Amino acid sequence: MEIKNEPKISANQETEIQAILIQNRQAVRDVDFMHVEILKQDGTVAAPMEEAINEGNGIYSFSARFKEDGLYYIRIHAGNEGSLISPRKQIIVGHLTDAEIESLKQGPKNQESSSGHHH
Repeated sequence: MEIKNEPKISANQETEIQAILIQNRQAVRDVDFMHVEILKQDGTVAAPMEEAINEGNGIYSFSARFKEDGLYYIRIHAGNEGSLISPRKQIIVGHLTDAEIESLKQGPKNQESSSGHHH
């Protein structure tokens, strides 16, 4: 997944985010469904799952409001031709704490475990 418009995100501000879903190095132009979930760095849900809007040409958009500064993950749950695609993208909202900056230096943790609430 790529974030097309990668906005500077501030806490407590409605932000429009456009994502391009990539599979096999190609933009996925048509999916059966695409839901977006926003998680905090610690894995807690920051925003409940919502459906993304298909803008055409492989671009999907959604609005998000982040309650506080920090490190977040956008996780996509998309169905395409019978397969489930669940990419994750790290984003920064506002200013990071020293601990969050240190976490960035260490690289992403592998949190690909299934939470069991897939559609």
